[in-house]
Amino acid sequence: MPHAPEPWPSNELESLLQAAARNPDMQAGFARALLTSKLYVIPSGDTDLPEGESLTTEETAVALRQIEMDGRRGIAAFTSEVAASAALDDEGQWLALEATDLFDAVRPESVFLNPFGPAGCLLSPEIVDRLMKVVGIADAEPRAVAKSVQLDPGTEVELAQLEPRPEDLMQALVEAISPDERATAAYMAQIAIAETQSGPHPLIGIVFDGPIKELQGLVTPAMSAWSERHNTPVDLVDLSHDSEPALFLKRKTMPFYER
Repeated sequence: MPHAPEPWPSNELESLLQAAARNPDMQAGFARALLTSKLYVIPSGDTDLPEGESLTTEETAVALRQIEMDGRRGIAAFTSEVAASAALDDEGQWLALEATDLFDAVRPESVFLNPFGPAGCLLSPEIVDRLMKVVGIADAEPRAVAKSVQLDPGTEVELAQLEPRPEDLMQALVEAISPDERATAAYMAQIAIAETQSGPHPLIGIVFDGPIKELQGLVTPAMSAWSERHNTPVDLVDLSHDSEPALFLKRKTMPFYER
């Protein structure tokens, strides 16, 4: 019979999961970590794998164990070897997969994360699809991606104050960046880029003491979710460079967040 994993939490992902279960403000941080982590799954009884460690390839076909909880069926996945071994009662096999590879392979199935552990969650097909859109694997690419605006010389842009500023977008961004001390201020304006069909839309600038890719990882879930709800793109500008959009944000707008 499955038993509680010990020790718990056994890695950073489990610590974030435990924190997110207690504090909704931590859920964005957990989602970001999840997308860059390995998950551990249990093959079904029909899968014939050699004992010990083995390397799978793209041609390897593995049936994964499904479980039923609260009237729903889905794939059981675990956040560590410790959690997977506890679910197997320390006997049996498990496989380690990148979370994004697992989500891509099992869509549109649900994923039960740590179904027998002290902290877990149900990742429904809708949630899995949203996560995959964040990393660009969904069937339809989302319109909002936290891309850094890079303009060729001579590109015409129209910049303006955004009034009213969308409260739900600002709140989601503050929740995403406030746990990270490297984010010290956030700005918002309106941008329209010539020769595109997107029209005027929000432009976000965040003062961040770190690589732009890490900032993108912080804000992409919030920006993508807002964009899908409102069918409007959102752009992110790198404030470490004195581009025209960056200078406009810093000189012409008031920050909606300051640390």
